[in-house]
Amino acid sequence: MLMIGDYGIPERSLSHCVEVAEQLGKKLGGTAPRVALARMLGMSERGGAFAAKIAGMRSWHIVHGRGTLRLTTAGQKAAMPRSVTEKTQAMRDLALSVPIVGQLAGRFASWPPEPVDLELALEDITGEDIASIRSVLKSVSRVLEELGQLISLGSQHELKESSTVGIEASRIIDRDPWIEISLGNTRISMPETAANLEAAILVLRARAGNVTRL
Repeated sequence: MLMIGDYGIPERSLSHCVEVAEQLGKKLGGTAPRVALARMLGMSERGGAFAAKIAGMRSWHIVHGRGTLRLTTAGQKAAMPRSVTEKTQAMRDLALSVPIVGQLAGRFASWPPEPVDLELALEDITGEDIASIRSVLKSVSRVLEELGQLISLGSQHELKESSTVGIEASRIIDRDPWIEISLGNTRISMPETAANLEAAILVLRARAGNVTRL
């Protein structure tokens, strides 16, 4: 984890870490010794790549434990959600559990913030000099870019769907490496991963079900 003052910055994306958590949840029941998870992933328990995956999940508060890894409450909801809404809320909760993200969340009207605005905000929050901030600015920007849609959901913690909008108004736009779904006034933007593609399909299926019932 990168550090700026007293604040840590995750070096692995939230979506990537949730993908690993999904395997821990679905294949190992959400709790497993490190060695079991490493074997399931086809990695060495003592290898640097595996250690980086575990550190990434810890930095987002997806797992806890040392010898035995366990999904946190939010980690379990993100990895094994009962609905798209639950996954979205859990992902947002995980994002905001990182102090620097929580501090930045309420400062900008749109996400991700412009680099100049982000630089000033980080200087104000951390109290660090501008040289230190610029050394990690790209890393912070990369993290915030992925989290933009989650943060912009605001305190609602959920996706609100209008019953007046039909499936014909929905669309998935492939803009590698991102997916966008437009449902009336609601827009969802996510990195293109297997987990997020599955979530996108669930959103459209749910929308189709709502239209059928109208």
